[in-house]
Amino acid sequence: MDFHLDNELSYKNADLMDMNSRLKSYPDLLSEGWEQSKTIDLPDEYSNVSKILIHGMGGSAISGDLLLNLLNREAPEIEVFVHRDYDLPGWVGKDTLVISSSHSGETEEVISGIEVGRKNMAKMLAITSGGTLEKHFLKYSLPVFPLPKEGPPRTLFPFVVGLLCGILDALSLSNLSLHIDETQREIYELEQSLSRNTNAIANKAKGLAAILDGTVPIVYIPREFSAVGRRWKAQLNENAKIFSSYELLPEAHHNSIMALEKETNAYIILITPSVTNENIDRRYKATKLFLEEKSVPHATLAAPGATILSQLLGACLLADYTSYYLALIRGVQPSPNDSIDQIKRILKKNYKK
Repeated sequence: MDFHLDNELSYKNADLMDMNSRLKSYPDLLSEGWEQSKTIDLPDEYSNVSKILIHGMGGSAISGDLLLNLLNREAPEIEVFVHRDYDLPGWVGKDTLVISSSHSGETEEVISGIEVGRKNMAKMLAITSGGTLEKHFLKYSLPVFPLPKEGPPRTLFPFVVGLLCGILDALSLSNLSLHIDETQREIYELEQSLSRNTNAIANKAKGLAAILDGTVPIVYIPREFSAVGRRWKAQLNENAKIFSSYELLPEAHHNSIMALEKETNAYIILITPSVTNENIDRRYKATKLFLEEKSVPHATLAAPGATILSQLLGACLLADYTSYYLALIRGVQPSPNDSIDQIKRILKKNYKK
C-alpha cells in the first residue's frame, strides 16, 4: 500500500519506533540543552583558551560542526575544530578546550583521546549518557554533562547544540545568550510548519521528500554553512537509507559539477543562507543557470530564520523532516541503524584492540 503523507492512518505502522516524537521535540531539546549547561560549574581556567576541539563521531560530532560555523561568525577570535578520528591532533595543549562527545560513552575513537588530552594538559569535559567515557572523566575529576538516554544519538543534535552554546556562554567565550530566545521561538514556529499535521501543499519537507524519491540528492552549500550540508547527507543516509552527498561552494565549481553530465539521478538542493557575500551570491546564480541549461532537476531553499543560529538549526530541521518523510515514502523505518550496529559488532568480534 502506498504511503500518503497527509493521511494520519498511513503513519501507524510506518514509524514503529516513533521518530516523529523526536522531531516534534526538536525546539524543546534546544532549550533543555541550554538549561543543562548551567547545572555544572566549570573551573575558571577553562575560560583561558583560544581553541576548542570537539572530539566525536557521527551524530555526536555534527553539533561541533554547527558550533564551528557559528563561532566563525560570532567569535572569530576562537578557533574551533571537529576531530573525527582516533587520539587527538598534536597541537592540542594548555590553550585548548577538548569536548569529548559520545552518546553511549563507548565510542572507541573518542575514548582513545582521553589520555592524549591529559598528557598535553588540555582543559577537558565530556558530553555523554554514561559508559566508559563517563567513568574515565569521573576518575580524573573532570566535568561531565549528562545526555538523555532516549532515542538515537542523531536525534539529540539540538540538545547538544544548546548545551555547547550554553557552555561557551558560561565561560564568557561567546555572547550567544543574546540570540537564544529568538532562535528558540523561530525553531518552534518552523517545526510547526513542517510537522505531519501540516498538509503537503504548505509543508516544504513533505513536498521535497515526494520529489526526492528515486533520486540521489546532492546539497550545495557555502563553506560557512558546511554543517548544514553534512547534516542533510547524514540524515538522508541514516533516516531514508539512501546515498547522498554535499558540495561546498565555490569548490564544487572546480570538480563535482562535471559529474552532473552523466549522473542522471542527481537532484540538486541549493540551500541559501541570508549571510552570503557578493562572491557566493554570484556562484549561486551561476549554479542555477548551469543547472537549468543542463536540465538538471533542482530546488532552492532559503535557510529559515533571522539569526545565524536559527538559520543553521532551521536548515538542519528541514533536513530531519525531509529525510523522515522520504523514509516513509520508501517504506523503510527511519529510526533503526542496523548496518551501523552490524559494523560495530564485526569490529568488536574480529578486530579487538
